[in-house]
Amino acid sequence: MKRIIFILFLFFLQNFTAAGRPFTSVHLTGSFNNWNPSASGYMMDDKGNGRYEITRVFYPGHYSFKFNMNKSWDINYGLSKKEGELEQNGSDIKLWISEPGYYLIHLDTDKRQYTVRKTVPLGPVPVVQYRQNYFVNEEIVLNASASLVREKRTNVKYIWHQAETNPYKVCSCQFDNKTRPVFRLIRPGVYEFFLSVDDGQRSEPYRISLEVINRYRLVMDNRTTNQLAFKGRGLYEHIFSASRSGTHKFKVLLDRTSVEDDISRKLAKGKYYLFTYNEKSNDFDLESRTYAYFFFRTADYPGYQEKGISSVSVAGSFNNWNAESHPLNSTDRGNYSLYLPLEEGLYHYKFVLNGKEWVFDVQSDPTLKQQDNFGGYNSGICVGDKSSEFGAVRQEAINTEALEHNPADQRYFNMAGVQRIEVRMRTLADDADRVTLIYLDGKKKSLLLPDKITKYGFDYYSTVFSCQNPLKELKYCFLIEKKGKKVYYADDMIQSAEPGEKFFIKNALQVKFPTPEWAKGVVWYQIMLDRFRNGDEKNDPDCTLPWNWDWFKRYGCEKWDETRFQDKRYGFYSGDGVWNRFFGGDIQGLMGRLEYLKDLGVGAIYLNPVFRSPLIISMIPWITDILMIISVLKRTAFKTKAGRQRIPRPGNGHAPTGCSWILSGKLMEWGSGSSWTVSSIIPATGFGHSRISVPGNKVRSIRTGMSSRAGNRSSMRDGPGSEACLFTGKTGMD
Repeated sequence: MKRIIFILFLFFLQNFTAAGRPFTSVHLTGSFNNWNPSASGYMMDDKGNGRYEITRVFYPGHYSFKFNMNKSWDINYGLSKKEGELEQNGSDIKLWISEPGYYLIHLDTDKRQYTVRKTVPLGPVPVVQYRQNYFVNEEIVLNASASLVREKRTNVKYIWHQAETNPYKVCSCQFDNKTRPVFRLIRPGVYEFFLSVDDGQRSEPYRISLEVINRYRLVMDNRTTNQLAFKGRGLYEHIFSASRSGTHKFKVLLDRTSVEDDISRKLAKGKYYLFTYNEKSNDFDLESRTYAYFFFRTADYPGYQEKGISSVSVAGSFNNWNAESHPLNSTDRGNYSLYLPLEEGLYHYKFVLNGKEWVFDVQSDPTLKQQDNFGGYNSGICVGDKSSEFGAVRQEAINTEALEHNPADQRYFNMAGVQRIEVRMRTLADDADRVTLIYLDGKKKSLLLPDKITKYGFDYYSTVFSCQNPLKELKYCFLIEKKGKKVYYADDMIQSAEPGEKFFIKNALQVKFPTPEWAKGVVWYQIMLDRFRNGDEKNDPDCTLPWNWDWFKRYGCEKWDETRFQDKRYGFYSGDGVWNRFFGGDIQGLMGRLEYLKDLGVGAIYLNPVFRSPLIISMIPWITDILMIISVLKRTAFKTKAGRQRIPRPGNGHAPTGCSWILSGKLMEWGSGSSWTVSSIIPATGFGHSRISVPGNKVRSIRTGMSSRAGNRSSMRDGPGSEACLFTGKTGMD
């Protein structure tokens, strides 16, 4: 009898524990399924006692994922600060796969721990080794010999086929049941092939997408030839360092034929330059830039070479120590390299091998290394000139070798708008009393460069000004003064006598990155609505906290797991309740303080956030639903618990006259993975229309405080009174 009671007790305890869990299903959600919390095929099997498992095929690469419950983000497990453990709303879990195959992911929700391990194939797995890009008429090999099959399977078939959209067909006889088909393609374009492996069970098709490109070469000074690297969308480029100062000639060859006349450019010795060729428009561009060059030689790391190196990336102070954002490109003999555009300065970094091994660059300058706080060192690299190379500042003279202004570099000469120019001049730190720009605008004019910043031993003088007359190019030079000494500088030419017009730099006035005129000089003010001001208590969410509540105390209606909250392993910000706090701030509260913000000098307001996201969807649901769905789709502008109402238009007594409303950016996640995207943004004095692209290639036009110049696509007007109320606006500024 006691045994029966004990068994019943265990059965009751197990069911009670399961019932006590605030979820009934667990999904694996990550970069491999577009972070969709309900993606098909990613629900984990319930193994009982809080344990869940899933077996999936993964191919080599970097992945990020989380465990989410009940097909939503209300409950989700990510990494805690303690390695190997999980917590609510933790950080993304990083997954590095070096070998293709089936992987078993196990989750213990009670212990909040997980494991990932490779397992035996449950079916065939197609694996194809190939490059992303091939040249026209180059031999292409699709190597499927590494495909996986189940144990003791010998009669394996390889089934290939091409996509119907391929611009050029390959003879099917070249593919018949081959593990390494070899062929050539004679037309540029994107080609798709599919492979299925059959070992008695047929696999899902594996998609192979490769691009066939033209082979362009850059000829410099009729002798140096360099192959242009393909960057996508018809763009090719080459990065190089000038071997000498002076004029250089360039031309681009395709199959030994010049695609355009030679071009000439003046270069400075030792400077890096980016040469870009656009085959669609047949345009050239040559721009001076500062680069950090990273080179990883596998022979320098014999221990890792024996283990096998499949990828190398660089993580450092320039990318927030992100191990994935900057992979190095594989070169000959298994080495890796990368040109990374960076501003002048000192940076620290490490190489990351196979996504997990952080190593010191043994080829780096040992004088620039720094301790990494883990018993090792970070490598150092200095980008651009070193101020120490120019010696100490002298009182009796200006160090002219340290002077720098590169008219081809956007950081030194930039068109910020129509006839609106930004210029910069560099001197050695504390080596000038003032720097003056001398330029021609109908007549010779002088303009002091008042803005000065000091970085890495250099002073940078700059200003922004507008030309009075419409010009196609600007002629200018600089005057540097120090204790009565004067030197004039123009394009590496230096003289003490006042220069004539022939001395001046000539630079074309071309806007490379247009920006709205109204945004120039505007002071932006960022606001999180829920924490700004409560203007309408009728729309307050449940359990709204008092405005001056102590952040580190639990409010009466908050439902926290006190035991977990007090656990020092997790800390305050991992408590479930802190992510669901509401203070009642709303748009009405913001509208009541627009005049105050205007008096502060604020010119534009950036609301953060007003779109769907894992945080905001649970934090401010009324903003999410109203601004995203009701305002745009149902043509109403606001909703409260008491019902719907419209946001009033500016100038009607509810908002200060001169306040405009603009719709900005991408409206993220509407419905199940769809989105609304603004195709153009131009402010207007009154209400206009803006085109918004919507799912299904439709285009709608909604009323906003701006006009539109969005292409030539047809639009459908929602009709009178359809007002958008995403408020990222400007107050009383042109």
